[in-house]
Amino acid sequence: ELLRELSRSEAFEAFQRFWSKANSSESEEIKAASEIDEKTNGKVYFLGAGPGDPELLTRRAWKILTAAEVVLHDALVAPEIVRLARKDALVCDVGKRCGQKSISQEEIHAMLVAHASAGHMVVRLQGGDPLIFGRAGEEMTAVRSAGIDFEIVPGVTAASAAAAAARIPLTDRRFASRVIFLSAHRRTGELRTDQISNEAADENGLRAIGGEAARKPLATGVLPRDAAPCSGTTLAIYMPGLDYGRLARDLLETGWAADTPCLLVSQASMAQERVSRMHIAALSEAERLPAPAILIVGDVAAVGEVAGVGEVTPIGSGEAAAEHSERTAEVVTDGVASIVTS
Repeated sequence: ELLRELSRSEAFEAFQRFWSKANSSESEEIKAASEIDEKTNGKVYFLGAGPGDPELLTRRAWKILTAAEVVLHDALVAPEIVRLARKDALVCDVGKRCGQKSISQEEIHAMLVAHASAGHMVVRLQGGDPLIFGRAGEEMTAVRSAGIDFEIVPGVTAASAAAAAARIPLTDRRFASRVIFLSAHRRTGELRTDQISNEAADENGLRAIGGEAARKPLATGVLPRDAAPCSGTTLAIYMPGLDYGRLARDLLETGWAADTPCLLVSQASMAQERVSRMHIAALSEAERLPAPAILIVGDVAAVGEVAGVGEVTPIGSGEAAAEHSERTAEVVTDGVASIVTS
């Protein structure tokens, strides 16, 4: 009985000491706890939305998008994908459309930094893959400079989706061992830089630029010297715009043959997907297709159009081009063959 009383007494005294310490302004433990910084930074996810079909999102992209508190998306990201964001998320369209007033790149940087600094999980949702013509480089620099953590979640890029839609390869060891990704949409001031580079390249026999037409700024932008024709090369030209005539002239001036096969793919992987096949000579007369679109140039663009089962015949000039013309005469109208898939 005495031991029980002593035990209760000691427990009571221990409780008194704890309570006194917890309420003491001199308690070092309590001071430390009160000084904890509650403003923990959030994180930015540069997330690839792919070509448009939600089923082509990666599992990780789906998981992050459905959990994000803030979603800043490009204008051309499919609405079906944007709607995957949680209902209480802040969703903002920060896309840039040609000829339309839009938010500046600096404002996008500020939004990323502000929301992440407030402790939010932020998704920067970009069509295709964020690392290919998605301005992710500039945005990563901005959040890195602000000391904010970020992660990149890759997506299916437009070139891959377009090739899949047209059922062609981008490379083929028989006649296409190199693929070049280009953008026909250029920053202000880049045109003259490219002209100087191309003029310098002329010394190596790659290309000559001359005449007033080659020197004036172009709506779509001159093609860089890397676009010069080279054996076994496929060009994937992103954001071709609607001035197909200018693109055709650029390709011809760069040295591509007029009978080189090419194809346009619009809204790849979506219900409105369209594929239009032609040669460079007929590109200027092709039907203007809605964005997002991509132009693929090279022998691979004719794969499947010419070949029989188990046979592939590249087209470029000579007998192969003549054979192509004969075999496709029934489906080509004014040099353009169009395929609509659903």
